[in-house]
Amino acid sequence: MGNECTKPDDSVKMIKAIPLFVLLCGLFSPAAAQVPYRVGLQFGVSGESSSHRWIGVQDETRESVATQHGLFGLVFAFPLHERWELEFSPHYGQRNTPKSTWERSTGISYSFTMENVDYLSIPITAKYFLLSGGILRPFAAAGIAAGLNLSHTSFVVKESRMAEEPPFLIEKESRLYLHQLFGSSILEAGIDIQASESWAAVLAARYSFEWTPLVDDDLFTWDTPSNWKIRFALLYTIDL
Repeated sequence: MGNECTKPDDSVKMIKAIPLFVLLCGLFSPAAAQVPYRVGLQFGVSGESSSHRWIGVQDETRESVATQHGLFGLVFAFPLHERWELEFSPHYGQRNTPKSTWERSTGISYSFTMENVDYLSIPITAKYFLLSGGILRPFAAAGIAAGLNLSHTSFVVKESRMAEEPPFLIEKESRLYLHQLFGSSILEAGIDIQASESWAAVLAARYSFEWTPLVDDDLFTWDTPSNWKIRFALLYTIDL
């Protein structure tokens, strides 16, 4: 019933994403040696939405979960062109915490409870500035992210069988594992505020959708989550 922490399908999808990471990294190498780059801190709030369902029952009961958590991390921004910038924004956060009890009239019930899952995400995005200069520069961005689920990556499902005539109760517990690796697609829009020659602030809204379910088991599936992030970053320009 239990799964391994990662499946071959997840590894294949992550491997397919590697060439894109390499290509994007190669794009900024010549530019970074000639123009300033920016480093800084970011923080914000993340709202995640996902659903889970029990497999093998008549109506495949599905329950949706939406929660909010904070995030904190770093930002590294490398100019590619007058209007283009490549950004790495690794950050720590938490994902939603499903708590579920499901019963059916045949006398069999399933239940589980799960703690917060800590994760580390490493997004890389290409940003396009709608204006080439000025204090306020709105931008649009797209990219991908790879990450690790760090803690509480397993949970116990309890199966209970009971009857009144003749009376009996049988309970069995099984452990299911979250996939530790994940990848996602990213879309973002925001504004870059050049507060001074060396300092800038970024306020942005980011949407991301993960590529694989967190749990994919014969009994239970935790579907692919999506989330919104509102983030604020403070950046300092380093001129080589």
